[in-house]
Amino acid sequence: MKRCVIVGIMLSLIVPQIRAEKKPWSVYYGGRFLYNTGLYWELNSGVLTISGEGPMIKEAGSHWLRGGVTENDIEKVIIENGVTTIDESRFRKYERLKSVVIAPSVTSIGARAFEGCRCLISISIPNSVSSIGIGVFSGCESLTSITIPNTLTTIPKLAFSCCSSLSSVTIPSSVTLIGDEAFLACKNLSRISIPSSVSSIGYDAFTKGIHGGLMTISKDFEVNNNTYSIVTEENTIPLGGSTVRKEMKCGLKDYTGKWTVPLGDKYSEIQYLTDHFIKVKKNNLYGLFSIEGKEIIPTEMTAIETAGNGYLRYKLNGFWGVMNYAGKIIINTDRGYTSIGDFKTFNKRFSYTMTGYKGECDATGRQISKIKMETPKQNTSVASSSGSSSSSSSSSNSNSGNNTTTIHVEHHRDPIPVQQWQACFACGGMGTMGCDFCGGSGYKYIGDRLHRCSRCNTRGEIPCNVCYGNKGQYVTVYK
Repeated sequence: MKRCVIVGIMLSLIVPQIRAEKKPWSVYYGGRFLYNTGLYWELNSGVLTISGEGPMIKEAGSHWLRGGVTENDIEKVIIENGVTTIDESRFRKYERLKSVVIAPSVTSIGARAFEGCRCLISISIPNSVSSIGIGVFSGCESLTSITIPNTLTTIPKLAFSCCSSLSSVTIPSSVTLIGDEAFLACKNLSRISIPSSVSSIGYDAFTKGIHGGLMTISKDFEVNNNTYSIVTEENTIPLGGSTVRKEMKCGLKDYTGKWTVPLGDKYSEIQYLTDHFIKVKKNNLYGLFSIEGKEIIPTEMTAIETAGNGYLRYKLNGFWGVMNYAGKIIINTDRGYTSIGDFKTFNKRFSYTMTGYKGECDATGRQISKIKMETPKQNTSVASSSGSSSSSSSSSNSNSGNNTTTIHVEHHRDPIPVQQWQACFACGGMGTMGCDFCGGSGYKYIGDRLHRCSRCNTRGEIPCNVCYGNKGQYVTVYK
């Protein structure tokens, strides 16, 4: 029994040493396993250390980790001095990997080497690295910042796409090109500085990423084969389109790079409104465009806002009106409305206020209710030096005295809802409408024979389909 205990203790001391022992980096290459790659690996408490000299050879088959070890056992990777490359897809989808330390002997990192490492928080890229591959850090959702070495000249396609936590990027002056979709969907990247060395930025490099932020640069550069000084890509523009600003002018491009609102129109602001419409600003006045570039409302309104359910409210000459997205006026500003609320779909009405009144109107502009807004009346009387007041109601011990002003406020009750009969607007209070089946004659030809109209039974009229023959309805008004 004592011998078994001793053997168990000895095994417990030996096993961790075996696990941490350096093992040859074996790859399946050319139809056979290679063990003399010049590299070694060891795993200790979740830390994978790669040592030796030479490149990581891209294998064509089985994984290089042996002995039941998988990527789920690795939380940190240390690449020691002597390793020259990190090969393609080497640490792809290591979902528990949190940090990476790369030695200054590494000169290149292959395509998608760290793609999908969702827990990767920090990585140190030495200045010895002169190239990184396509999508190298794509989908690293926990990566918050990255410093790009000053030996890189190109940030390749999809390099940092979908890094949703990335908020800080330092781009050195060695970089001359930023590839297509390089920072696609980096939703927390609010500001990025582009050095003067950058001469070209690829298609949708920042689309759906900047969220209204700003890219600042120190000279003009190319975007989709055009030269601009400032470009703001907004994910709010549908279909991947973007607003483009040069100097004090804005333009709009669709997802193919085609101009829909050119810079030459001198719009100082372009803002996505809703559905397929944008609001443009010129000379402090607003207009409406479709995202295809069709002008719907010229820039002559002092304000344009959404009013819900396909309607816009606009302000002109100090008053508000309502129009639809086709530019058709529903409520004209000559009604004198000082405000108009959102369209209420449950009763198909707008709320409004005007001087001294408030109420509701329907989607045709017809007033449904109009309530007078009475303001509290104020009476002012000044007490004499003897304490007598010019108004009997102002005499009191608490506010009498020399040069005392007594304010009397007369409060009015709130409006009371009252049921009031209103004639039907469709039939004019008649309760009936002409029969459209027989044209109001009461008879209809079927073939060559005249027959009684089966719909109105020769009356020539039918009950109103709005009030159902009741000639009107009771509505609530406030008095």
